[in-house]
Amino acid sequence: MGQEFKWLSILGRLGNVYADQNFKELNINSSHHVFIIHICKNPGITQDKLKTLIYVHPSNITRALDYLEKEEYLTRETFISDKRTCKLYPTEKAYRAFDTINNVMTDWEKIITADMTDEQTEIFLALLKQAGSKATEYFFGR
Repeated sequence: MGQEFKWLSILGRLGNVYADQNFKELNINSSHHVFIIHICKNPGITQDKLKTLIYVHPSNITRALDYLEKEEYLTRETFISDKRTCKLYPTEKAYRAFDTINNVMTDWEKIITADMTDEQTEIFLALLKQAGSKATEYFFGR
């Protein structure tokens, strides 16, 4: 064991390359799509709550949100009681991109599991989720 771990890294990097290639027309990249997904699924989510779902450094979240706002994928609504906090809302453009993003991610899943049986695919995806949960628990206690 140990050498096999490199394949997880390769899978992640190549998944990002695939996403970057397929998101070009949306003018986003592989680091932006996860924000669009969560904001579309949770309209009005706060930046702090988003941080707990994505596990990205706060400065990277701010940078990504600024870019997505500039590209008209989201709008921000500042809390009256706390000007430092805002709610994030998807735009129509985000909802249209959401479908494309889901299709691209589904296609990538099909590519990487093409030689697996349905049972193997189900086990593989369950194990990825379990490993991700353990990593999250280790670093964030969740």
